[in-house]
Amino acid sequence: MIKLDMFRYYYKLTLILGLLFSMATEVHSDELISDISDKNISIESQFNGKELLLYGSIETQGKIQSDIVITVIGADHPLSVRKKDRKYAMWINDYSYNYSNVPFYYSVYSNRPLENILDAKQMKENRIGVNNLSFINRSELRSEDEKLDFFEAILRHKKADRLFSEDTNGVTIKNNKLYKSNIYLPPGIKEGRLKVNIFLIRDGNIINIDYLNIYLNKRGAGKIVYDIAHKKPLIYGIISVLFALLLGWSMAVIVRYI
Repeated sequence: MIKLDMFRYYYKLTLILGLLFSMATEVHSDELISDISDKNISIESQFNGKELLLYGSIETQGKIQSDIVITVIGADHPLSVRKKDRKYAMWINDYSYNYSNVPFYYSVYSNRPLENILDAKQMKENRIGVNNLSFINRSELRSEDEKLDFFEAILRHKKADRLFSEDTNGVTIKNNKLYKSNIYLPPGIKEGRLKVNIFLIRDGNIINIDYLNIYLNKRGAGKIVYDIAHKKPLIYGIISVLFALLLGWSMAVIVRYI
């Protein structure tokens, strides 16, 4: 009977200590609180890009140095990449490959170089850095070298359009408590949702992640043209041809009376 009571006593003591430990862990956990200056962006015909302020606070115990990495990722969409080859003294499209999951926008911001913050495995798993993106190819590639060539071609063109970017000085952390970053949306960005991931990192490990969304919506005449072009391409094509014929006829009339 005494042994049974002792067992119950230690069992209850273990439960109480475990509960206290979990409460202490929760109280002393590192929290990440984030917000952005504008979550709903109107894309009109004269949209020339926009800069947003992403800011937040880091709730930590003591003066422990932290790193912040931010990724902004647009929805995946299919993309065809064509390779040109010189034939018969002309450059023509030789063949193309189709990808199914290329984000229409991707940017990453950090307070110092990524390789000094995380190891390659964690960056790959969390899609941190343009070189750690992975695209699903729906066509058969001829070799690994060709696969790399097409991957680099995608990155090159996306970077040229400012739709893919990295900024290793894009996050400012003050007193290890407050942070901010300027998120740039280029003119060529598409309508849709951008998913923002904010990683709190310490000693090479991700210890917390905060999430935000940015919504891009077309407005005005640009939205009408966009919807017709993407949802009713046949009608869009007919309207384009009629408009071209009307424009040509109008110019002919003008020239006749000059």
